[in-house]
Amino acid sequence: MYLSKEERLRIKNELPHGTQASIANSLGISRAAVNKYLNGNSASVDIEEEVIKEYKKFKIKREEVKKLFNE
Repeated sequence: MYLSKEERLRIKNELPHGTQASIANSLGISRAAVNKYLNGNSASVDIEEEVIKEYKKFKIKREEVKKLFNE
């Protein structure tokens, strides 16, 4: 496991609404399982990898939007 409890909570608070459900759907698990992972109450390599992937996509999109408004 790579992410600390603090990192998970920060990611949870930054991810857009619906991302937990999207992660759960892609893994075939419940949203509650993803939420437990993000709250630091469970450990799962599969969930962690999917969370990191979705978080990276979110960060890239956010940077693209920032560039649009800063030009």
